[in-house]
Amino acid sequence: IDTVLPNATYCLSSNHLTYPTLARAGNLITLTMLATESLKVPTVSCSGLSFSIVQGSSGSTSFVATRTVLTADTNVQLVCTLTFTDLAGNVGTQLIDTNQV
Repeated sequence: IDTVLPNATYCLSSNHLTYPTLARAGNLITLTMLATESLKVPTVSCSGLSFSIVQGSSGSTSFVATRTVLTADTNVQLVCTLTFTDLAGNVGTQLIDTNQV
């Protein structure tokens, strides 16, 4: 029986050519997540903005989530929350971090 909680790390960046830690309307924000074991598809939200999982599926150890910045988006530091569960149903420690993108 698997009772080990999964762990994960992530990196947040944008495709802004000069400043990859900043984003403006039209830029793509990318969040890359790596886990210690196979996971169900995680949930990603940053400052209430939804991100779409574009790479990785249930059973993967790596996932990529993206969001295109809209003109209506405000200039804020992103507080990202990643919620994830391994295939056995063990809930990982929710990742919450503040990054400015």
